[in-house]
Amino acid sequence: MAIYCDLNKIEGNSLLKLRTETARILRARGCRQALFDSVVISHVFNYIDYKMFLMVIREFLKKDGLIFINNVVDYGLPEFFSNKRPKSINDTLQTLNRTGYKMIEKK
Repeated sequence: MAIYCDLNKIEGNSLLKLRTETARILRARGCRQALFDSVVISHVFNYIDYKMFLMVIREFLKKDGLIFINNVVDYGLPEFFSNKRPKSINDTLQTLNRTGYKMIEKK
């Protein structure tokens, strides 16, 4: 299942659209709540407002849900990098702590 949202514009109406579209698609598939056991994020943080994304995605995770993050800072296509990307691994880890995530493992 795929739900499209422009993560560079994940605010206001776009954020509401993400929430309502996710709920609509899941209801159509027989799910009552838009909650996931896990979310996988691979190599997208350089292209989005990753702090906003981390705050928003928490709304879609079950209480003990897991988020798997695979990201290399400054790797990819620099011409498409967001100015709101993480500047270091430490920046990403601190943001995870500030947004309420509990780290189980990091490598």
